[in-house]
Amino acid sequence: MMTIKTDIKQQEKLEKFFKEENTWFPDNVGEKFLAIFFFIISGILACAPNKMIDFSDLNNDMKVVLIGYMFYILGVTYMVMKYKSYQEAYSTNRKRITTKELLKNMPIDRMQLWIFITKKKIKPCAVMTAIIIAIRIIITLAAYRNIYLSDILMVLVFNLIVPVLIA
Repeated sequence: MMTIKTDIKQQEKLEKFFKEENTWFPDNVGEKFLAIFFFIISGILACAPNKMIDFSDLNNDMKVVLIGYMFYILGVTYMVMKYKSYQEAYSTNRKRITTKELLKNMPIDRMQLWIFITKKKIKPCAVMTAIIIAIRIIITLAAYRNIYLSDILMVLVFNLIVPVLIA
C-alpha cells in the first residue's frame, strides 16, 4: 500500500516559490473573478434541498444538479489555477506553462506539488460546503420540518471530497 507523506522542506520551498515569484500574471485577477463567479452560481443551485427537486422530471432535475456541481468544480479549478500553470505578466507571447514544467529543475516531487495544491483547496471548499449545508438545513427545516441525510451527504461528497481530490 502506498502512503502519501508530506515533505515539510519541499512544502516550504513551494510556499516560498509561489510567494516570491514576481513574474506571475498580476494576482491572477481573471482566475479569481471566474472562481468567485462559478462559486456564486453553484452555491445558488446547490442550496436547493434534494426534496425540493422532486425528480418528477428526472431529466431536467438531474441537469440542474449536475450543472450546479459542474460550476462548483470549475470554480475550484480556477481557484487553484495559479498553482497549476504560469503565465508571464508582460510577455508578448502570453503562453501558459504548467507548474510541473517550471519546477522540473527544482528538487520538488510531483506528489508534493499535488499535496500543496490540495492543501490550498481544502479550506475554501470546507467553508463553501459548510455554508451550503447550513443553508440547505435552514431551507429544509423551514419547508419540510425535517432534515434529510441525503442533503448533507451529497453536499459533503460533491462539494468537499470530489473537488479536493480531482480539481
